[in-house]
Amino acid sequence: MLLHGIRSQSRCGDLVRSIQNSRARILVEYQASKVVQFYNEDWTLYMNLNIKNHKDSPEILSEMKEATGISA
Repeated sequence: MLLHGIRSQSRCGDLVRSIQNSRARILVEYQASKVVQFYNEDWTLYMNLNIKNHKDSPEILSEMKEATGISA
């Protein structure tokens, strides 16, 4: 998923800001997909997390909970 407003030097917390800008679309896609990878606007991996599924990242799970209020 492309995160709007997030540049190549992304850091923890940027996901929350991006989701709040387009919350409904990203949340639905995130929940429906078994495998998710987030990309910055320049198509680099969010926070340089080079793992197959960002849903397996504790950092991502924490940010999703903060952005949506929904726990893993």
